This record gives sequence, structure tokens and C-alpha cells, in this order.
Amino acid sequence: MHQGSSGPHRRKRRHRTIFTEEQLEQLEAAFEKTHYPDVMLREELALRVDLKEERVENALNNFSKRCHLHLSVSSANKQVCKIFVKKDRIPTVAAKGILPLI
Repeated sequence: MHQGSSGPHRRKRRHRTIFTEEQLEQLEAAFEKTHYPDVMLREELALRVDLKEERVENALNNFSKRCHLHLSVSSANKQVCKIFVKKDRIPTVAAKGILPLI
């Protein structure tokens, strides 16, 4: 039986990763090259941007989901996807750590 939110089996939520402007630029550049990088490429990128590989994978998956959602709504080509990823965020706010992006 499921206990309330104060039950003993409640999982602790992971804090949201707040990406810097530089991290976002490198993640977006990698996403533009390939939407589905292999684990080696993600690990290399993680070292460059000083993040865990899991956070890099999650960020790229989120870019991909936003892209597919946008493409299904706009029924446009992949070029729109590249523009959408960059337009979707608010760099000045995200860089200050106000808007958490996963």
C-alpha cells in the first residue's frame, strides 16, 4: 500500500541541474551535430563541460524531445529544430541560476 508523502519509502528528489551559458552552448553544438550521440561522445562532452555523463545525456534527450514536439506541432523541417532549441531558453536568466534547466 502506498503511504503518504511523509512515508518512510519516499525517494529523495535530485536537484535540478542549472547549466551555465557555456555549457548550454557546447551541449547545443553537440546536439546540432548529432541528436543521438553514443556514450563515448557523451562522456567526452561531459568532461569538457564539467558535468556527469548522465546530465549530458538528459540534456540532449530534453533537446530532442523539445525538437520532436516542436516539429510535430509546426510540421516543419529539421532546420526549425536547431533554431527552436536556442530560442526556447532564456540565457541571461538561466546563467544566473534563476531558471533551472534539465
